[in-house]
Amino acid sequence: MVFLTSELFVQCMYSPDLSYETLHEREDALTAMLHTLFARFNARAISFTPDEDALQAQCEVPAHAEDECHEFCEALAPLLEEGIEGRLLFVRKDLELISLYSIANGAWRECCLTPPPAGEIGTTLRKKNLGVKG
Repeated sequence: MVFLTSELFVQCMYSPDLSYETLHEREDALTAMLHTLFARFNARAISFTPDEDALQAQCEVPAHAEDECHEFCEALAPLLEEGIEGRLLFVRKDLELISLYSIANGAWRECCLTPPPAGEIGTTLRKKNLGVKG
């Protein structure tokens, strides 16, 4: 049995410039690509929620190390076609690490939050600008 230590939330937002037909074509293709990508990362309990101008997905994943998050972003960035931007939120279930990513134009950016031990005030916040061209 795989122990699922983290939750992953994905939001892919569509440009208002996309036609209705193009939006639905891209959403179908994006859903299929995300299923493949989730399988590659051993995701479980996958759910998709289409919205008017976004596709949202949620799943559980067995790992949440920084390198796995980066690998996921590097794999997803080239899949987001023109007119689609993405945001990812990885949350470790023990709340030791929370990672937020934004993806647009083949590149991604990261912001990580490491909550302090219980009873301490303040947080450690690291920001990174990492460009990955697809």
